Amino acid sequence: QFSRTAARLPKLPMTIGWLESAFLTFLTSLLSLHVLTAASKPTAPTNLSATALSSSQIKVTWKDNSNNEQQFYMERSTNNFKSITQFILSATVTAYTDTNLAASKTYNYRVRARNSSGYSVYSNTGSATTLPSGPPLVPGNLTATPTASTQIRLSWQDTSNNEQQFRLERSTNGFLDIIELVFADNVTTCTDSNLVPGISYDYRLHACNGTGCSAYGNVVRTNTGTISTWTPLFQGIDHASGATSIGVSPTQKVQILRVDLTAPGIQVMTTPRAENYIPESSETIGLTTSHFLLTHGLQAAINGQWFAPCCSDVDGTPEEIWGMALSSNIVVSSQESNTFSATMLFSQDNVPAIIGTNWPSIQPAGIWTAVSGKNPILYRGNYAGTNDTVAPRTAIGISEDKRYLFMLTIDGRQAGYSDGASDLDTAAWFRTCGTFDAAMLDGGGSTTMAISDGMGGATLLNRPIHNNLPGTERPVGNHLGIYALLLPTATPGTVAAAAPAEASAPQETRLNPRLPTITDFKISHAASGASLLRLRGKPDYTFTLQYNEQGNAEIWGMLTTGRFDESGVFEFVDKNPEPGRTYRALVP
Repeated sequence: QFSRTAARLPKLPMTIGWLESAFLTFLTSLLSLHVLTAASKPTAPTNLSATALSSSQIKVTWKDNSNNEQQFYMERSTNNFKSITQFILSATVTAYTDTNLAASKTYNYRVRARNSSGYSVYSNTGSATTLPSGPPLVPGNLTATPTASTQIRLSWQDTSNNEQQFRLERSTNGFLDIIELVFADNVTTCTDSNLVPGISYDYRLHACNGTGCSAYGNVVRTNTGTISTWTPLFQGIDHASGATSIGVSPTQKVQILRVDLTAPGIQVMTTPRAENYIPESSETIGLTTSHFLLTHGLQAAINGQWFAPCCSDVDGTPEEIWGMALSSNIVVSSQESNTFSATMLFSQDNVPAIIGTNWPSIQPAGIWTAVSGKNPILYRGNYAGTNDTVAPRTAIGISEDKRYLFMLTIDGRQAGYSDGASDLDTAAWFRTCGTFDAAMLDGGGSTTMAISDGMGGATLLNRPIHNNLPGTERPVGNHLGIYALLLPTATPGTVAAAAPAEASAPQETRLNPRLPTITDFKISHAASGASLLRLRGKPDYTFTLQYNEQGNAEIWGMLTTGRFDESGVFEFVDKNPEPGRTYRALVP
């Protein structure tokens, strides 16, 4: 050890000059500083912690609180430091991974700093237990809950303390092919996104570490929505309906028409010019989708692109169409900007194409039919939308081989029935049926899908919401319609229930049980003379109610368009029926 006494200098002659005196003063100060520094021990490290990394490794970290240490001495013990293993580490080290340890064993660690003056006191003690050897245990209780049309929430129980990751596998074909999702240790929940409604997904999970993986846990299956099989309505036109699963938000009721553009008799049509045509002012005349279908003798139709003014309660308003529109090679509306420029084109022989942004506009030569929407939502099978707003939707798409045209509606603004959809939701339903490119048309209260009832009338497949009135159609400025031939075996699905001229008690008449769409039809008569019609059948299925008062089966009047609710019930009050009025319900 050094001290001020030990550093005392010998006496010097008194005759030294001022320069020698200054040098000796400096030397004395420097030697005193060295003596003081050399006498200082390092400050003890703090915040030591130990963490097991595997069955054979523990990582130890600490905080360096001094700037004069020359080494760190770390000690490991399994018996409260009665015996130790010592590690000598450089002054810059504040973390060390201890290896070659025994599995499932507890190790204690402490560290102290050292320099030439000696050791600091010890840090705090840290302990860790190495993980068990071998693969982790099987994870438990895997669950899957659909939360949106494109999302499933998964959770599981972590039963091990030696996993390094969880591997979640998803499959749609019994795990012949899988998508693997990898998560870090201790994770017990995740959300699987970018899914497609109408497809059942199987999930299984195992835990893994450096020595291998556990066995798989339980397998769960769920879907975000269901879609029916395709049902032929006309030659070349098939129909399917879909709905989100219970618990999914937003709720969605979906109608899809698949049109085979190569089928005999198929022709595509959009709304023609108004009789007194004025560009950018009076380009078309507003009609409900049903009236458009009936006016032109079509078999299927949906509302088309945006228009103004909106929104009349009656047909006949002159309308300006937004975006490019052609009908039978005649320009109805020109593309005026890059807005509302997602355009679907058809040649005269039904070859389709979609232009995501039709600006500068394509020339109309060679185009037979064109309809435009606000934006693309699928491009080459990948999502291309941007709108997250949930609302009623109408959209169109084509298959990759351009054989099929898809026409889709999703009802909305009807709490408890169907909330609506975003661009992402709509694209997901399209992907369910094999759509490759797709674009969004006008939606909201305009969303409507109608088909011919085969009896000179129109049937709504969806439930429109014009002016917030469920089942009410909006006259719109543009439509997309399809001509098709009837099915070779098509016969109207007709059933009847007759009410006697006078009745003192309620009377009931059942429908033909051979028609599974409608399973029950009852008529009750009130004292006021009104008739209550109550039908049961396939939930969400649309039909038309007609009446006959002359006893002539060929003369039927239109009473209303009906749609079964989610429980399969429809009720209608005929307030002033003529005595002996007969009713029937027609299904597509």
